[in-house]
Amino acid sequence: MDPHRNGTSAPNGHRPDPHRAAPRADVLVVDDLPEKLLVYRTILEELDVNMVTARSGQEALKAVLQGEFAVILLDVNMPGMDGFETATLIRQRKRSASTPIIFLTAFTDEMRMEQGYASGAVDYIPTPVVPGILRAKVQVFVELFEMRRAGAMQAEERARRKAAEEAADRSAFLAAAGDALTRSLTTGAMARTVAGVAVPFLADVCVFLLAEDENGTPARTICAWGDATDQGPQRMDGCPDAFLQGALERALETEGFRLLAPLPAHAEVPGMGMPGVAGGTALVMPLGLRDRVLGSIAFVRTGPDPAYPPNDVAVAQELSARISIALENARLVRDIQEADQRKDEFLGMLAHELRNPLAPLRTAVHLLDLQEPRDELVGQARDVIDRQVTHMTRLVDDLLDATRIARGKVLLRNERCDLAAILRQTAADHAHLFRAAGIRVVAELPDRPVWTVGDPTRLAQVMGNLLHNALKFTDAGGTVTVRMAADAAHARCRLSVSDTGVGIAPELLPFVFDVFRQAEQGLDRSRGGLGLGLSLVKGLVEMHGGTVTAHSAGMGRGTEFIVHLPLAHATEGTSLAVLPLVRATAVTDRPITGPLDMGPAAWRI
Repeated sequence: MDPHRNGTSAPNGHRPDPHRAAPRADVLVVDDLPEKLLVYRTILEELDVNMVTARSGQEALKAVLQGEFAVILLDVNMPGMDGFETATLIRQRKRSASTPIIFLTAFTDEMRMEQGYASGAVDYIPTPVVPGILRAKVQVFVELFEMRRAGAMQAEERARRKAAEEAADRSAFLAAAGDALTRSLTTGAMARTVAGVAVPFLADVCVFLLAEDENGTPARTICAWGDATDQGPQRMDGCPDAFLQGALERALETEGFRLLAPLPAHAEVPGMGMPGVAGGTALVMPLGLRDRVLGSIAFVRTGPDPAYPPNDVAVAQELSARISIALENARLVRDIQEADQRKDEFLGMLAHELRNPLAPLRTAVHLLDLQEPRDELVGQARDVIDRQVTHMTRLVDDLLDATRIARGKVLLRNERCDLAAILRQTAADHAHLFRAAGIRVVAELPDRPVWTVGDPTRLAQVMGNLLHNALKFTDAGGTVTVRMAADAAHARCRLSVSDTGVGIAPELLPFVFDVFRQAEQGLDRSRGGLGLGLSLVKGLVEMHGGTVTAHSAGMGRGTEFIVHLPLAHATEGTSLAVLPLVRATAVTDRPITGPLDMGPAAWRI
């Protein structure tokens, strides 16, 4: 027969919601007579409780296994298992060992009362019961039960809040540590960061050993500890504690962490400054990634409770994993920098070596040109050689300039110069190329000088590279537009070169100024070049204190390059007012018969 409930109560193990009312307390009433159970139900219905009934000791034990009760009303005289035996069995169960039991009996002699108390009863109520007395005693135990339950709920809530705060602190610590590690890209800076990042949250003293090579040869040891003045962790090279140093070296050859406690005493090293760690606890971990030994680290706590609980061990393992990744990144950055330096040195040497045969080739071309009369076939061969030598010379010069800029070895011969005149002369040098390609040119240039301070040769190279880029990526019948304007208000000059050519895909636009970067990556590129021209433009413009940007609406919609350069300070007889623009349109059906005029007259190519 199942126990009978007067209402429902929260299931066993239910986590109470602090924002909802607590469930009503359960009261277990055990009696083999149905009429008595009805009487007790009637008496207790005025209390805000759930009444659970049982008609035998076995049913009572079953009910106790299924729930928790504020008080148990137990009849002494029951067939089979009596009240004393039932109470004894209830007390043997750990969860119900402290549940109050009130015996209900018509016999109140001292011997039976003594037996009842020995069985675990807290009180006796003679039957027939007085309703007021029964309600009062049950109410007292119900209130005590609710107070204990409320206290337990508060303690559980405090424990959950504390656990959440600790989890938030651990997450914040790991985030801050990860941020600090990502800011250090050199091995030396990384070693100092690693040693201090765990202090004081995870350790009072942290010792980091950096491995020199893949075999784990110790290269450098750094100690860090908290500063009493709250000025950040203090650091020192080396470790004055021989035991910790040995543990770190052994960790290079092991996997997993080791918890060392208590640490043995060591001889103090005068003037070293690191606090003593004797008697503390050390958590020693190897640092490695992809079977590569990077180093080892020891987190040491020296306080009165130095143990590392599981949560702190998990944080230390996560931090060690992040340190390993950061160390590997620092090593990769170092390797990339060294490889990049070797590449620049190789390209510089290659460019110099390639220039050596170009000079005699060009001399041979001039000698062929001086021979009279010149055979038509020889003349054609000479023209081919001249064009290819000129093209190769340009490529080699670009390669040399790229390596010089990368290594910071470009020297500018700065002087006061006219940007408008430089652009006119540069355009004149490229006029025959635009004419041969059938490309129309539109120029909007000032009719007065635009003064700046810079290297005229390098500025001409910037403008020539932009014109050459527009020429290379614009098909026959297209248009190239060149604009220049000076703005005295901002002491800047704006130069733009736009075309109606192939354009630039949006995903490639941020990389157009990168070295060796071209949209066509195949060996059969129809446009040619090494992808150095725009990189040189950016480097040279920035060396003159300017900026260059690229804009394109997409593939097939052309490209515009905009250069801003600082203007020179005004001198006597020179005005920095915004200069008027004279628009000239180019035509391609007439040859040039005289000097190229880039002023108010038309630009004819």
